[in-house]
Amino acid sequence: MKKLFSQIFMYLCLAVVCASCNNDGDTVYVDGMAPSDLIATASRVDLDISQRTKVVLQLAWKNPTLLSSDATKPVTGNLLKTYVEASASKDFSGASSTAVTSLTKAYTGTELNTLAKNLGINVNTAGQLYFRIKAQEGDNMEPVYSNVCLVTVIPYFVDMTKLAVLASNKTDTIAYLHSPEADGVYTGYMNATAWLNCWFYEYSGDTWGNYAVDGHAFEISNASDAWNCWFADGAGAWYVKVDTKEKEWSATLLAQLKAGGNDMTYYSKRQQWGYYITTTADNQTVAIEADAKEYNTTTRTDYANEKTLHFAAADGRLSQAESSTGISIAKAGTYTIIVEADGSGYLKYSVVEGKVDFNATDEPETKYPSELYMVNKDDISIDLARLAKTGDTTYSGTYTLTANWENFKLADRENSIVYGSDPEDLFTLSTDAGAWSIWFKDDVHAGETVTVTIDLKTKKWSYSK
Repeated sequence: MKKLFSQIFMYLCLAVVCASCNNDGDTVYVDGMAPSDLIATASRVDLDISQRTKVVLQLAWKNPTLLSSDATKPVTGNLLKTYVEASASKDFSGASSTAVTSLTKAYTGTELNTLAKNLGINVNTAGQLYFRIKAQEGDNMEPVYSNVCLVTVIPYFVDMTKLAVLASNKTDTIAYLHSPEADGVYTGYMNATAWLNCWFYEYSGDTWGNYAVDGHAFEISNASDAWNCWFADGAGAWYVKVDTKEKEWSATLLAQLKAGGNDMTYYSKRQQWGYYITTTADNQTVAIEADAKEYNTTTRTDYANEKTLHFAAADGRLSQAESSTGISIAKAGTYTIIVEADGSGYLKYSVVEGKVDFNATDEPETKYPSELYMVNKDDISIDLARLAKTGDTTYSGTYTLTANWENFKLADRENSIVYGSDPEDLFTLSTDAGAWSIWFKDDVHAGETVTVTIDLKTKKWSYSK
């Protein structure tokens, strides 16, 4: 029976071939390919994190020409499969291969940085990347390759131990979370108001938002159509966990903090919990706990899992633990215990002698840093210039512009404060979420050096040549 089917199939194939010859006249067949010409827009790319979303390299080529046995009857290229191959070796060993359907391939800073590091080029070191086009008529046919383009690339280090929580505008950083193992799972404490919208930015270049389907709150996606993420009802300090592997996040509101079993008071404008205590003996300890509400992919924002959190106290920070270890107060007396999310991802505590008057102004005491920094507008971890303290509230330093209309921000690293400019006045500093970047006007240009002056008391800045 198998032999019979094989014979029938052979006769059918022969019939199809004969029919094709009868309909089309002489047989025309593909007689190989002529290789394509490849060009690159740069021969050297020095990468840094400010280029992560910019196109830094583009490849372009012509489709390989399919050679026909009859010059009057060219063969269409619909059967071609085209790939961009990249390697750190001339012989293209260990090459990466990317299928393409157009005649160009653009690399953003993040994409080229990732490619270079994946191919073995060390960060902050110039390495060679070889590019070529591979074209194939079919999986069983021999491929044809283009010429090779050589590009020198210097990749930069990507810190995967930290994640930035961005405001709804995807620009301003409002908090940081941490991943000590750099394993894609980030945790930390931050302040948030009810229904705050945000995004999560990994320094690999991925921006995570909410999966863009109703009913899927707390599921995250890095797709271009993702929505922003949102907190549930409740304002104050939250413990946030973002898991980019499981593609989900959770937010736990510290609804009520307790010191030694007694309720602490939350002062919203200061974003601090406060508690007065009078001790009668030296080295008395006070344990901190919290009644908490957790929102996650199971609860969505419909309800919360209520739980009790215990904290271990050490070196001015509180961390979750199986049981609480108390804050030690060295000498008997009256004190104020203060707990707050510090903006850098940590839950801090302090013990202040006497009673802090939280309600006098409901504003924290102004603390002026020992120095300020001009920083990259998109990534405040990148310093542009240091501004030294020149008075009680004033700072100054020089800066050489790298571009016309250059934008930047100011960072007070000691107090975790970032300043932009008031949308109504370029020369007025603002810490609001809607603040703009600060910029130099058109009276100074790239390559010119200016003196920048800041007064944190008046929240004004200026520059002069």
